Amino acid sequence: MNLRKNLGRVASTIVATALLASVATVPAFAVGEPAAAEINNTSNFSIDKVIEKDAGVYLPVTTFTFKITPDEADPNEVVDVTETNQEGIVVEDGIIGVFPNEKIKGEAPNQYAELNATINNNVNTDENKEAASVTVSTDSIALDGTAFDHAGVYKYEIVEVEGDYEGVSYDTTPKTLYIYVGYADENAEAAATLSVLYTVVVDDGETAFVNGKTNNVVNEYGVGGTDNQIGTLTVEKTVSGTQGDKNTPFEFTIVITGAAGEKYGAKILTPNAEGQYTEEALEAPFTSGESKTISLKHGQKIVIDSLSASDQYVITETAANKNNYTTTVTKTTASDTVADETMAVTGTIATASTEDDADAVDQGKVITFNNDRDASTPTGIVMNVAPYALLVVVAVAGCFVFLRKRNED
Repeated sequence: MNLRKNLGRVASTIVATALLASVATVPAFAVGEPAAAEINNTSNFSIDKVIEKDAGVYLPVTTFTFKITPDEADPNEVVDVTETNQEGIVVEDGIIGVFPNEKIKGEAPNQYAELNATINNNVNTDENKEAASVTVSTDSIALDGTAFDHAGVYKYEIVEVEGDYEGVSYDTTPKTLYIYVGYADENAEAAATLSVLYTVVVDDGETAFVNGKTNNVVNEYGVGGTDNQIGTLTVEKTVSGTQGDKNTPFEFTIVITGAAGEKYGAKILTPNAEGQYTEEALEAPFTSGESKTISLKHGQKIVIDSLSASDQYVITETAANKNNYTTTVTKTTASDTVADETMAVTGTIATASTEDDADAVDQGKVITFNNDRDASTPTGIVMNVAPYALLVVVAVAGCFVFLRKRNED
């Protein structure tokens, strides 16, 4: 009688868990060899990583890592499958064996499985640059169905490993993963039928769910506060002096160096008759460590975005101090250095004005290169004319003396 009653409860559980499939991964695998062709021995699990940023900013080129550890269940912890508080299932301790051995790091009792979500050139596209939110899935872990020997709900903890990529805020709030295991066929073989991820916090020793079930983990890049700012670098060209040619383009080489493979958007701003600027995006973005050559006329500027605090730049005006021009550089901060012989400006957009804000970002740093050329005052004209003037004076004096002497005679 008890066996029949238990089987009835399990059957109800299977139906109820199906209602949650739209909000979670739905694995289906069996213990041991499957009895039917439609029963698989393994199923996959992954996490959606969401990066929120400003539209027009390239994504950070980095890897987000999640650590999954078996979690110890409270003896009285019950999950409500139907969400109606009518019936619940007692939670059991997670077992690391649900994840394949190649994903296990370390040794017991600190074993854990690892998931990575990587942003590379295939993800960091121009299309995703214009989006305010981009979702990247982690690599997939094949859950090991042979790890379960009976039906139940198994508990794990997932935590994002806090990285050090500048401009990124990491969500290290612990999340609980429940893997639901039921009986998949008449042979009563255990199979995982549902996995649900919860965000949890611990308040005064009590575990509480926050925002219920979730499908993803959210990180911010360049938004959300001063701790994860990114900024822009502006290089401006001005020409002055009575002989300064304001229609001639001046060539610059610029190198931005940050994380390997990182991209930086850029646009050229040209002043118009209304005192505003027209914008023209560069055909190809800057890539970390690669040199790019651009030309600027008087009043034009190039604005480079997506820069973190320590991203290094080197800006060189190739014709500085040539063609009778005198080149000077004006910067918004004093943290840069200028090599006078080449007029190469190096630095970062970190303000670094005090130790307390060494990593703070100057969100709109401007560096101005000015070329000045004035007309020089002609010299040597008096000396060149003087001999001829002297001859004229002598001739006049000679004529005067000669005519006067002739008159006296």
